[in-house]
Amino acid sequence: MGAALATRLHAPGVRVTRVHAAAGFERLAADAFFAVRAGSRADHAQVLAALRADGQAPPQVVLHLWNVTAQAADATQAEARERGFHSLLAPAQALVEAAKAAPCHLAVVSNRLHDVAGEGGQDTAKALLLGPVTVIPQEYARLPCSSLDVELAAPRQRLQRHVELLVADAAAGGHAQLVTYRGGRRWVLGLKPL
Repeated sequence: MGAALATRLHAPGVRVTRVHAAAGFERLAADAFFAVRAGSRADHAQVLAALRADGQAPPQVVLHLWNVTAQAADATQAEARERGFHSLLAPAQALVEAAKAAPCHLAVVSNRLHDVAGEGGQDTAKALLLGPVTVIPQEYARLPCSSLDVELAAPRQRLQRHVELLVADAAAGGHAQLVTYRGGRRWVLGLKPL
């Protein structure tokens, strides 16, 4: 998923910075490729400082893919908390500090978070990400967040469609907070009065 998104975004000349979870901060390549501790505000701040030193403006969109996993992960509670909570809070805090006036959309991509059509197989530990996605925009008005849940088992052409929808939703700036892609369709949470 990440490689497909990076390829799609590079095509129109969008500057893509890739950040992977690791034991500590490291610049892995000169072309904006970094490793950080997932829940370290300082490591995320170092990424933003390195980009600023390279003459880049703060990001307008962050696509967070650390909750896209191949199979139901047998993660410990601590690992789930790190991946679904702290890995969202740390970059949000670093973004707010680094770019006090610039808005940035934090689009959190996951799979197996929602059951829309009875497909089953949800990873309940991923529900942790909904807390930061809901609260961060309430605390930081310039940091809208959205949860974008995809299906990885989709046929290749549907996966490409999901990539296009992810790019569109990320560019939309968080107007829809909870979005799920299933069966080539885009589902959005909505409320109606009774």
